[in-house]
Order: sequence, then C-alpha cells, then structure tokens
Amino acid sequence: MKIALAILFFITTNCFAQNDSIHKNKDLKDTTIYDLVAVQEKPSFPGGTPEMMLFLNNNIHIQERYQTKVVVSFIVETDGAITNVKMYKGDNSCYECNKEAIRVVKKMPKWLPGKNNGTPVRVSYILPIMIRG
Repeated sequence: MKIALAILFFITTNCFAQNDSIHKNKDLKDTTIYDLVAVQEKPSFPGGTPEMMLFLNNNIHIQERYQTKVVVSFIVETDGAITNVKMYKGDNSCYECNKEAIRVVKKMPKWLPGKNNGTPVRVSYILPIMIRG
C-alpha cells in the first residue's frame, strides 16, 4: 500500500510540474528571427523607401571621392529597433565606406516591424547601399 501511495504521489507531482512548465512557456517571448520572405507583413522604414533613401543620402559622409555599393544586414526587432548591424558584403578597397554604412544604419529611427498574423516578429533584413563621395 505504501508503494502504491508513493507511486501515485510521484505521478501526481510530475503531472503538476509539467503543466506548470507549459503555462510558463506561453509567457516566453518568441525570439525567432524570420527571413524577409517568410513574414506576411514586411518591416518598413517610416515613410517608405523614398524616405529611407533620403535618410541615407543625408547621413552618409565619406572624406574621399568614391563610388561603391555595400550590403548591410540587420534585424528589425518587434518594436522596430534596428539591432545586430553587420557588413554583409563590403568593399575591401574602401574600409571607410563599410564603416560609414554600418554607422548610418545603426543611427536609423525605429522601423515599422514585420508581422505574422498581426503580431510583430523579429525580421532579418539585408540592405544594399550605394555610396557616392
């Protein structure tokens, strides 16, 4: 009889512990990073692409005369913040261009976040930038 009670107590305790962890998991924040093509609503710069181009043109400043294209990757967070800014494809002959592109992307205002089923999600974004100095 004592063995049956001990087993019953063990099973009941484990069931409650598992149910408790299931409820806790519902409260966890989704940290998945989605590719741009995998979201229903894509993230966007406030005012759209024309405003983003204007922002880039007004904020990128390099000392030397140079024309190149660099590609920067970053994450648009659920609140629109830009994080994890990295050089995806830089110009090896213009380190200043690479550095400046990263600086300006980090300076961007919050974007309108990407969404799936109406819920904001983290989205990976790759942005080509033309630099003319």
